[in-house]
Amino acid sequence: AAITRATTPTSEQLSQALRPWRRRFTLQQTLRWTGRGLIVGLILACLLLLISRLVPWATAQYWATGVGIACLVIAFGTALWYRPTFTHTARLVDRQLALHDRLGTAWELRTESSPLIALQQRDALKQLRKHTPTISVSLRPGRAPLLIFGILAIALVLLVLLPNPMTAVLQQQAAFQAHIAKQVVAIDKVRTTLPQQTS
Repeated sequence: AAITRATTPTSEQLSQALRPWRRRFTLQQTLRWTGRGLIVGLILACLLLLISRLVPWATAQYWATGVGIACLVIAFGTALWYRPTFTHTARLVDRQLALHDRLGTAWELRTESSPLIALQQRDALKQLRKHTPTISVSLRPGRAPLLIFGILAIALVLLVLLPNPMTAVLQQQAAFQAHIAKQVVAIDKVRTTLPQQTS
């Protein structure tokens, strides 16, 4: 019994074994969610720039830039906020390495003490030591997100660089507003000089 207690993995040993895997899964989640946020931001930016080609909208590029950055920041912050817990990490490792719930069970029973549980926990740690997070958990994005990102990036560049038919309308509106401003200044000048004239 003393030998069994001495070799029983502790909760700290289990958490130490899971910590690098948790960091790796957190990094993977952050990259994936940030990538999705970037794609959503590009979609919304393209949509706003497309609308600016249908109706006069002088500040469309500022709004498109702001919305794109906001989506990126929100996705990044959400990924960090909802980073995997140790329990979720154990389940992810089981699924990734096909350990058949060995690690998840070991983590759930980490506070229990019995010879059978000790054997199960040692077996789970033994299986885990056969793998490394950097090799087992890939950080490469899939082909589909890269393809979507490429298409959206090209569309965004075209919407920014190609001439906007609403630019002429905006220029006409600006010239009209400038003309009105000049008329207002002239009227104000006449209004101030009238009281100074003698009857």
